[in-house]
Amino acid sequence: MLAVLTALRRLHPDVVHAHSTFAGVAVRAVCLLFLKKRPRIVYCAHGWSFLREVEPWKNWVLAAIERALAPLCDAIVCISRHEYEAALRAGIGPALCHVVRSGVSPPRNVPRIELALDPQRLNLLFVGRHDAQKGLAHLLDTFRRLPQEKYALYVAGAAVVDGDARTEFPAAPNIHWLGWINHAFIDGLYPQFDALIVPSRWEGFGLVVLEAMRNSVAVIASDRGALPEIVEDGASGRIFELDRSDGLFEVLNALDKSELQRMGRCGERRFRAEFTASRMNADILELYRQIGAGYLPT
Repeated sequence: MLAVLTALRRLHPDVVHAHSTFAGVAVRAVCLLFLKKRPRIVYCAHGWSFLREVEPWKNWVLAAIERALAPLCDAIVCISRHEYEAALRAGIGPALCHVVRSGVSPPRNVPRIELALDPQRLNLLFVGRHDAQKGLAHLLDTFRRLPQEKYALYVAGAAVVDGDARTEFPAAPNIHWLGWINHAFIDGLYPQFDALIVPSRWEGFGLVVLEAMRNSVAVIASDRGALPEIVEDGASGRIFELDRSDGLFEVLNALDKSELQRMGRCGERRFRAEFTASRMNADILELYRQIGAGYLPT
C-alpha cells in the first residue's frame, strides 16, 4: 500500500489498473483513505477468489469484501463470461462489470525442446502447478487405467501449494516429469504433442489453453469455470464432466490422432480470430475511453 501511495503521488495517473485480488484491495484502500482526488480505477481479479473450492463461509466473506469494494471502481474487468456471471451472483453491479477475455501473443519462433516421443502412442501434455486447483491428481489416477502401450503423459510444472505429485503417486513407465519449463521457450514444447489436458477443478480463464491453441494443439478440458467458453467441444477439443468419475477416462480412451490434428487446426483458427493479445489490448483501451479517462489516441 505504501508503494502504491508513493507511485500515485509521484505519477498522478489518469487510470490505475489493478491486477489480482491483493492489488485490488491495496489500490482501492489507498485511494479511499489517503487521496482527496483519486484516479479512475480499473480492477481485474484474474479469477474471483470466492470461486475456489474451499469452505463456503470463506467464499462468502471474500464475496462480501469484493462487493463492498466494488463501488470504489470505475470499471471491473471480468476475464470471461463465467467470471462476469459470478460477479452478478455475488451482488456486484452489472454496470461496473465488463467482459474482456484474456489473450496471448502469437507463438514465438523458439528452438524445439527435443523429447523422445513415441509416434505410435498418443502423447499428451499437462502444463501447470501441481496443486488441487489444476486437477493433476485426477489426471494421474485416470491415466493409470489407460493402456501403457497406447498412451504417454508428459507433466510440466512443479508443486507450489500442495505436495509433490511425483512422490505421492507410484512411478509409471509412460508418465514423464519435465519440471519447470522456461516460459520463453514454451512454444518449443507444445507442437510435439497430440493434445493438452486441462483437468482444472476451478479456472477463471486458463492461459495454457490459448498457448496450446496458438500452436495448433487440441485441448481436452474439464467443464469448470471458463474452459467451455474457450474450448469448443468436438471442434477445437473435448470437454469432459469432472464430476463424473469416468468422464475423463471415456474422453481419453476414445482419442484419435487424426481427429486431434483436425481439432488442433480448428483451435489455431479460433485463437487467431478471438484470443490474441492485440484484441485484448484494444478492448482494454476502449474501456479506458468509455470511463472518460482523458484523451487516448486511436
